[in-house]
Amino acid sequence: MSCYAFDIDGVLVVARRRFEEAKRRSRGNRELFWRIFLDPAMLSLDEPRETGIGLLRDRVGRGRVVIVSGRPERLRKATENQLSSFGVPIAKIHAVLLRRNGDKRPEWVVKPELLKDYLTEQRLVLVEAHDDTPRVLEAYAKLYPRARLYLHRDTSHYREYRVGRIEDYF
Repeated sequence: MSCYAFDIDGVLVVARRRFEEAKRRSRGNRELFWRIFLDPAMLSLDEPRETGIGLLRDRVGRGRVVIVSGRPERLRKATENQLSSFGVPIAKIHAVLLRRNGDKRPEWVVKPELLKDYLTEQRLVLVEAHDDTPRVLEAYAKLYPRARLYLHRDTSHYREYRVGRIEDYF
């Protein structure tokens, strides 16, 4: 069965205000930045990203949809509430895959690992992946060379991503 994977921040959610506020409050302290950025109360600063949500809704009727995020497991309830309030049909999402609490590995390591484990267990084929980080898409491409990859930028743009195209990084 076909599977479609979507990231949250930068694809389904615009987290720019949360990012800027965490940056302002942390004053260059990286650890404090992440503590603030990943505070459940800070999710209220986010806005829905209609382009990504529209694509997700479209894919729900085509196969299984999973959400793969670098957010920690401790944000599951707040994340599901946030997505639901933004119009994401949570009841139709087959899985929300979040990193283990305390796992500080880069998202381009964590997300492909989460997705691979899930797809293997469920015996699914990745058809399409949506993310806002080229390194994540590069990692997906190595595992799923036939999947279509989409790089999301700003609040409305996305395009099919081609592995190794340097212009896609900018």
